[in-house]
Amino acid sequence: MLTIWMGWTPMVYISDYNLLKTAFTAKDNALMGRVRSGFALAQIGAHKDILQTDYGSVWASLRRVSHSAVRKVAVSEKLHQLVADVVDSSAHTMKKTHPLGAPFDPKCYLCHSVMAILASTAFGKRYQLDDKELAFYGESLEFMQSRTSLLAAIDRIPLLRLIPKYGNYERKVFETARDVT
Repeated sequence: MLTIWMGWTPMVYISDYNLLKTAFTAKDNALMGRVRSGFALAQIGAHKDILQTDYGSVWASLRRVSHSAVRKVAVSEKLHQLVADVVDSSAHTMKKTHPLGAPFDPKCYLCHSVMAILASTAFGKRYQLDDKELAFYGESLEFMQSRTSLLAAIDRIPLLRLIPKYGNYERKVFETARDVT
């Protein structure tokens, strides 16, 4: 077991399987908590979701509700049909926009397809692959994802916020997160 300090935050690393199993099966274990992240607070708000809530009765309730919802969606025939429709639409769009045999990067099609499926199951709204709102969500997600390393450093070492370059950087990521929600 090893503790590394990231700024003022201790991070505990456990490399032994048996110790890890013991650590995460003990009741009321301090290791089951979540790191208080300024970015998560700005993005999600007050740590009231299953990803950011500390282990306890609230977390257990959120887990039961989300597990039930995911299970309902996963076994429904609608999900199978939705995935088939989105994949067919993506394949059709790829064939239409790229000549047969010519190389292209399928990343944007795959990302848009996954986001369309998730958005449809989560929000009940069906997005087409060329939808501007879906493209906005995809671009915003990629923007925030590409900046997580530096944002983690700013979050763990708050003095970096006093340097204009890093303070502006953090502000832009927070604005993007708020625009998405």
